[in-house]
Amino acid sequence: MHNITENSSSPASPAENQSADLSYAQKFQQMDKEATAVIIAALLITAFFWGSIYLFKDSPAEFLALPLWFVVSCLGGYLLSIAAVWVLVRRFMRNFSLD
Repeated sequence: MHNITENSSSPASPAENQSADLSYAQKFQQMDKEATAVIIAALLITAFFWGSIYLFKDSPAEFLALPLWFVVSCLGGYLLSIAAVWVLVRRFMRNFSLD
């Protein structure tokens, strides 16, 4: 069995060390970058949702007895949201204290 506390004693990663070195102004710049990335992701997801409704609204196709526009916009939008959150966390978010 692995002890959970084993990982807590490991040295901090270089990204964590960089985050600890941020000045107060740099922290606000980072928060602005994160907020901008989130707004862009939300706009892309919204555009996908409404675009898929517009593109598939006249399609007679159905999936699981639901219109294709509904399936593409809702399920596709959900999957796109998951991918967007993954990208946001991996590429744009940084862990730092506001103190």
